[in-house]
Amino acid sequence: MHMLWLALASHAFLSASPSIRARVAPPSIAATAEAEPVRMRVTVPAGVAAGDPLHVSTPAGELLIVTVPAGLQTGDPFDILVPALPPPPPPLSAAQAGGGDLPLVLSRAELERSQLPADAPEAGRFEELPLGPQLEPRGSIGERLGRGACILRVPGVVSSDEAAALLSAALSARSAQVERRGKPPSRGRARLPVSEPSLFGRDSVETCEEVLLRVLDLCDEAMPSLHETLFAPREGWQERQPRNAQGSQPEVPPPPDLAERCPSLRDLYMAAELEWSEGEPAINVYTSDGYFGAHKDHLALTVLIPLTAPSTDFEGGGTGFWAGNSAVGEDPRGPPDLVLAPAAGTALLFGGDVTHAGLPVAGGLRSVFVASFSTRPPASPPDRVHGLQMAPSVSPQFGGG
Repeated sequence: MHMLWLALASHAFLSASPSIRARVAPPSIAATAEAEPVRMRVTVPAGVAAGDPLHVSTPAGELLIVTVPAGLQTGDPFDILVPALPPPPPPLSAAQAGGGDLPLVLSRAELERSQLPADAPEAGRFEELPLGPQLEPRGSIGERLGRGACILRVPGVVSSDEAAALLSAALSARSAQVERRGKPPSRGRARLPVSEPSLFGRDSVETCEEVLLRVLDLCDEAMPSLHETLFAPREGWQERQPRNAQGSQPEVPPPPDLAERCPSLRDLYMAAELEWSEGEPAINVYTSDGYFGAHKDHLALTVLIPLTAPSTDFEGGGTGFWAGNSAVGEDPRGPPDLVLAPAAGTALLFGGDVTHAGLPVAGGLRSVFVASFSTRPPASPPDRVHGLQMAPSVSPQFGGG
């Protein structure tokens, strides 16, 4: 599976394989349905030689197969002509969006403006939950999240139909993983990388990307301090980052001009300027007695979205959180300070220094979509910057084996 970077004018486009179509930022070139084809520059990615086929996603969303011209090698550019991007539909009015205290109209993966799932009337409204005796009022939401003072809960991010479809795909992926390994996962927990083509098909990958961008758009529009505090590489960026497993923070920040080039979380995603936790985005599946021990994610932000409902689909379970942030290790004493088992489709957002755990499932089946990420510094491992754009590189122990 070959991936590549595409560029049109000053905008970066993510490439696509047969199992994923990239999402693109709106180009600055005015385009109409009758517009002439536009020129797109393709750069030959590593591991690809002259004569090899490449799968290219165009700004119009079409998937093309092109052949690397003779004489080219890794890093060499070449141009192709592709259909122009049709104009996006106009934004919904405030009345169409349904009103509310926070913007409920979010940019969707397909460059259109549309509402969050219609079956969740509270969709897009976030609730700040204190992690500790009481909510610390100091600073912005981004600052409070970064120091582990709160968990953000956002209902209705995933519709019931989307959750059911992703759960069905995850159960099929779990069966394929068990068959391949010849044994069930240990600790009753299967971790399933969404971008692994042997586990998930294109529809599931696209749904997960749409969900992820939905969350990023909500953060950008309703909670911009998350990007400004935790992701934008301005002065003090290193000190605002969570500690890694060795207890240290990044030594070298991302290039400072990235704050201007990517002024939002969506922009960072589209430009592949994020570092991801191993194998993520992923879907975790817990069966009876399944759990995920206490740990920290060590990246700026974690998005966790249950795909199953407490009491209806499983008993016990939920996510436990310990107050104390970096002062609490990954082997905390005593029970968690906060346990959350929200409705299916509700997103939980929290910082990378927060110790948390997937609590044991007493019965039934629990499943969650999870993605942890930071702005990638120069030292980011090359296999942790692809997100949903490439098959992951994971350790044998990753999937629960």
